[in-house]
Amino acid sequence: RSLLNLSLILAFVPAAPDPNSDIDRLFSYGADPASEKQALEIVERALKTQPNDYELLCRAGRSYYNTGEGVADRDKVQYYNRGIAVGGRAVDQKKDGVEGHFWLAANHGGYCRVSGGIPLKSVKKVREGMETVLRLNDRYEEGSAYVALGEIDRQLPRLFGGDDKRAVA
Repeated sequence: RSLLNLSLILAFVPAAPDPNSDIDRLFSYGADPASEKQALEIVERALKTQPNDYELLCRAGRSYYNTGEGVADRDKVQYYNRGIAVGGRAVDQKKDGVEGHFWLAANHGGYCRVSGGIPLKSVKKVREGMETVLRLNDRYEEGSAYVALGEIDRQLPRLFGGDDKRAVA
């Protein structure tokens, strides 16, 4: 009888909300900075209770990158650095997870763009990360890894490994 009562009670208790659906609903690839920041707030809150959840870590990396794209130049590095931190944790959680590798490399790329000079260590991490993405799923994010690798070769001076022919290829 008590099991029946417990079953009836549990049937009417709402399930815990899934933060991933709210995050995905607000995600806009940077088109709506207010939505991006709201998604970031949700994912940061969720990570406090689920710090090793791969899906949340990937969404956090994505949100840090896209939020960073929409802020003043002086504030970008802090978002990319946070994206690098959560991206690294995502990759640690799932070595063959394309999302973790992609958003980790994207945040390294954002860092490269705003850090000044040529941060060769970060460029190497972008290249390695995007090459891993291509091995895992070359169609992820509509093949954006190819674009990232082409941009590295196009923008990097030949002395530091840039290659215009490889960029076009």
